Amino acid sequence: MNAEHVEPMSELLPPAPRPRRRWLTALLGTLIFMGGTACGAGLMLVVVDKRIQHAIHHPEEAPRRIAARLKWRLGLDDDEQTKVEAIVAKHQTELMAIRRDVQPKVVEQLEQVRDEINGVLTDSQREHWTKLYDEIRDRWLPALPK
Repeated sequence: MNAEHVEPMSELLPPAPRPRRRWLTALLGTLIFMGGTACGAGLMLVVVDKRIQHAIHHPEEAPRRIAARLKWRLGLDDDEQTKVEAIVAKHQTELMAIRRDVQPKVVEQLEQVRDEINGVLTDSQREHWTKLYDEIRDRWLPALPK
């Protein structure tokens, strides 16, 4: 072989592959997983909140919902489910009577809290507090059913 025609070894070999970035892949995978977890948790909170609000504002549906849940959890047959629904409906009437007796006292105490907090606030804060208070009260303490 002629020394003039010898090509360096580096020209004959393919370029060296870039080192793998396993840490980057793991980091991206973790970030994607955490993002999915956060989205799922947020969606779950929205759904649970909606279901709780619906149950609070529609107590007349409680006997049917409770009986259906117990049918699934306890394996009740249709006759048992009907009897359970009747029992829950009977006691729900009694519970609503108790609520009618107690809720005015609860409302009175909450109004005292609202008024005392109003006394501490500026006019703009008071306006904001009153709106916030009304929203919270309407959401978590609906009017008594007839």
